[in-house]
Amino acid sequence: MKKKTVTVPSHTKEPTTHPDLFRLVDEQGNWSHYFHRPTGRFLPAVNHIISNGYNKGKRFQEWLLSVNKEDAKKALETAGERGTRVHAAIRDLIDGVEVSLQTKYPSERQSGRMEPLTFEEWALVRCFVRWQEHRKSKVNAQEIAVFSLEFGYAGTIDFLGSVEEDGQAMPTVLIDWKTSGKIWNEYALQVAAYWSALWEMKDQKFLIRPEATR
Repeated sequence: MKKKTVTVPSHTKEPTTHPDLFRLVDEQGNWSHYFHRPTGRFLPAVNHIISNGYNKGKRFQEWLLSVNKEDAKKALETAGERGTRVHAAIRDLIDGVEVSLQTKYPSERQSGRMEPLTFEEWALVRCFVRWQEHRKSKVNAQEIAVFSLEFGYAGTIDFLGSVEEDGQAMPTVLIDWKTSGKIWNEYALQVAAYWSALWEMKDQKFLIRPEATR
């Protein structure tokens, strides 16, 4: 009797805030592409495109050359986890959830174990709180999935809302939270890609009025 072959998919389609867009998440919880159901297209994530095609600059290259491969990988993974956990805490704060030193978030390096924020992560969260108090930010939406079929990419916007500048409320602003110690040039490229995708989607009964992006 012929044995039946069972194929286990290597990626899971996870829903996003847009009903037609799904993240293709691997067994480690990472993703580099999205799937657009109506067209059947696989769209690379903005961060994936930038990380594979944008040079961070001379100082970053010099740092990579100064450490061995194992140490560099560990440092990048640590930075990635710090960003993920701080992002999660910021999302909770925006949603009105109380966050303390005892609040636990998943640890990617410890197989998903729930652990309290480190003091470094906590310091970054407090920086956000001080910024929010100063700018009096008001959120329209967060974690918004956007895509561009014209240019072939997708991504997730951290924050869409308003902030104050010199006591005056600014029109709709798009923000991507960062935890690095430097403002890299690629960040401007990332938010510009999100804004372009948002503008392309303005007629899809989206979260903001089209005129708000002019």
